[in-house]
Amino acid sequence: MADISAIGGFFSLQIGPADTGWRPLTELLGDKAVLDERVTLVADRLGASERRIAASILFQGLAARFLSPPFGVAAVHGLLVDFTPDRLHWRPVPSGPLPLRTVHADATRVWSARCTADPGDVTAPHAESPGEVTRTAGPTGPHEASPAEVTRTAGLTAPHEASPGEVTQTAGPTGRRTASPGELAEGLYRMVVEGVLEPLAGTLREIVKIAPGLLWGNAASCVAEAMRAVERERAGAAETAGALGRALLEIGRLRGNGELAEPAPGHTFFVRRSCCLYYRVAPDALCGDCALLDPEVRREQWARAVRHGGGAG
Repeated sequence: MADISAIGGFFSLQIGPADTGWRPLTELLGDKAVLDERVTLVADRLGASERRIAASILFQGLAARFLSPPFGVAAVHGLLVDFTPDRLHWRPVPSGPLPLRTVHADATRVWSARCTADPGDVTAPHAESPGEVTRTAGPTGPHEASPAEVTRTAGLTAPHEASPGEVTQTAGPTGRRTASPGELAEGLYRMVVEGVLEPLAGTLREIVKIAPGLLWGNAASCVAEAMRAVERERAGAAETAGALGRALLEIGRLRGNGELAEPAPGHTFFVRRSCCLYYRVAPDALCGDCALLDPEVRREQWARAVRHGGGAG
């Protein structure tokens, strides 16, 4: 987590006790009074007369915070961190990325699906040749899911501790076989989108009238930004980050919210099909991926970003 946190504030995840000032994340996701207070704070800061504008900007900021750390770990290290809400805490701040902390030292243990295959069958479905997969059995502690386990699951529903005698698989001299971008994307979707963002969106829509398509457009934009941040800051993981981002944007509620474009090799940009509404408080400040942005202005922004190696706006 220290490596990924260094990418930027939205990727940070602290590990430590939930001492004074830290509040359970489940409260933020499900307590209408708490979330309503956050909407009001954002509205006051923006000077927004419409609460739906504040609700949209709040959701976008939170989506970026909840998606970025697990996306970064998956893209750079090939792992799915345990990001379940009941393990996380947050601390109120007036602006900027929301501080997040997990109280468990094993924050980076991988979520595992319970294998639905015959318990007597210890053959690794992904083995290409005899001897490719080595097996160790015993009380190995926190359990890292193999791609076979991920693909054989009915759903990632709980963090899984290995039981005595359970098989842990590694592949050849290069160490553990990492999951494919598609497998990682499925795990991220279930853990973060279904487990965190869906409850947040549901509670938010109970207190503010706002279109669900707008919220999921915001979330898709956050996936694209996390992908681009990893591509910029971790060049060695750029290809994996791109594949992971593309796969994630094709799943469930994230699907169909925009398109990725690559005007120059290694420079990927997202064009969304909706608008976060920020322009209603800052008319001259359309986001770089906004559906309302003039195509010629967008191309100019892309060209500047390619020249300088930065964002599109």
